[in-house]
Amino acid sequence: PPPPPPPPFFFHPVHGIRDPLWSRGLGDVYKRQDLLNQRKKYIKRGKPLSHKDWRNVDTALLSTRKLINSANRTKKNIHILHITTEEEVKLLRKNRKYVSFEVTPQHLTLSAPSCYNKLGTFAQMNPPIREKKHLNYLRKTLKAGKIDIIGSDHAPHLKEEKKKIYPNSPSGMPGVQTLLPILLNEVANKFISIHEVVKLTSYNPMKIFKIQNKGLIKIGYDADLTIIDLNKRKKVLNKDMQTKCGWSPFHGTSLQGWPVGTIINGEKVYWKNKINKKVFGKPILFS
Repeated sequence: PPPPPPPPFFFHPVHGIRDPLWSRGLGDVYKRQDLLNQRKKYIKRGKPLSHKDWRNVDTALLSTRKLINSANRTKKNIHILHITTEEEVKLLRKNRKYVSFEVTPQHLTLSAPSCYNKLGTFAQMNPPIREKKHLNYLRKTLKAGKIDIIGSDHAPHLKEEKKKIYPNSPSGMPGVQTLLPILLNEVANKFISIHEVVKLTSYNPMKIFKIQNKGLIKIGYDADLTIIDLNKRKKVLNKDMQTKCGWSPFHGTSLQGWPVGTIINGEKVYWKNKINKKVFGKPILFS
């Protein structure tokens, strides 16, 4: 039989093309940076709310449209990261043959201007957090089961870095530790099912990227499991963050549904609030 098709390339609406395992540094192949440079006049020093005006809907839509056109023309699979707008989703849903996409928990729960008023530069990320219109449409798409993957876009910038005056402050938020609790909270609120969470975080990534021995509880597959307590409720607190930055945009938010244990290759890595630093994962293999 012919060999299986390769896994899709990653495409970031900001940074361009990425290999499934590492960035090849090809930059923004579709000249989106040129448009962003032209729009720098919208940057207002000391006002992070202007970040969404600089990196507006048109810049995201332009990049996503060109990526889709390229995939359709070359008949190559691509995966587009960090979709943030209603317009992009509508376009993507009409072009699914070669294209998959993901959304972050931040864009499914935060909106402008409230997040910028509350968090300032700590709400700054690329693509930016946008108005509630886009939040509502992304959530509608999530509920309809039309998002392929939820990705954290984990960027653990230190507090000292994020406290710099905009636009000198770096873009990005931590997200690995809160991704699953945020989704489980949606399960508790009966917005999505636990089965949908499994698809968004495990099964779909395995299927889309053709990852070997992952994404299923099955004989012969790697025993990578997360044990959860759907009834556990607690607040997200900065002091509990294991990432180097020690903060979360969701600090103070009460969520129901938390991981209580993690198993990697059949061995406990996180259990009873303790991390076993002697256990490691192994390289991902693709079919």
